[in-house]
Amino acid sequence: MKMFDVLVTIGIFAYLTFLQVPHTANIITSSTLFFSVSYLFIRKTRIFHPPCNTLAAHIEAEWRSRIVGTAHAIILTIGSIFCFMEWKQFQLQPGHAWQVPTSDIPSLVKEGHYIVVPLASFFLGYMQYDFLWMLLHKEKNFDRGMMIHHGLFIAITHYVLHGYFLVKTFAWLGFCEVSTPFLHFRWFWAVMGKKDELLYFIWATMFTITFVLARVVGFGWGLMDLWNAREHWVHLPMGLHMVIAGLHVAYVLNIAWGVMVISSFVRNVQKKKKYVQKSD
Repeated sequence: MKMFDVLVTIGIFAYLTFLQVPHTANIITSSTLFFSVSYLFIRKTRIFHPPCNTLAAHIEAEWRSRIVGTAHAIILTIGSIFCFMEWKQFQLQPGHAWQVPTSDIPSLVKEGHYIVVPLASFFLGYMQYDFLWMLLHKEKNFDRGMMIHHGLFIAITHYVLHGYFLVKTFAWLGFCEVSTPFLHFRWFWAVMGKKDELLYFIWATMFTITFVLARVVGFGWGLMDLWNAREHWVHLPMGLHMVIAGLHVAYVLNIAWGVMVISSFVRNVQKKKKYVQKSD
């Protein structure tokens, strides 16, 4: 049954990718394959692994997945900074921030304008890989919230890439990944039983700060910017309105996760204080 689910999902992803223009489809496919091969390479070589038999098999599988996720997050965060730098182009063509006309797409692809398009395609490829990874490991590593999150953003990204919608928006969406490396490093230290170490506290602190600033404050600011420019997209197809609704659902998820992140951090600080008091 598991393999049936995976094969059906691969078929859906392949069909959606086929609907994209060739340039975009090639990047999506290459990205999905790149992250899949990277995972297999890490598994085969055991690079960046803890010593053998230190962790259970399903924890080791997640460890490898988080190494791949960390690499993706770093690349996407850097790329999103370049997307912010492209915002000055929208002063000359403000409509392009929300939808690039179909007639303009071939020239933009040929001239390499808007790094957001290949970057979003790269992001989509990773999301497809990670969704498939979660399906393959759902018996021991199932995360309903992440499945919903990934499914939502896979659908959204396929749609906006197909119509070149919300070009401006991806900058702040991509920058949300700035918190992901700290999340993974915190997890690495936790499963190795190093929660009492200073580095664990540093990773937890940096994760909390970046998550709240990027995924709660930054995401909220991005939605405000989106609504302030509604005259540019309110007349666009209903599918885009559903995408915007999906972004609001994602924001609700971020707020819910933000509450858990802050609560976890507060508990960690309290434990740290008690540990220091006992040491004194």
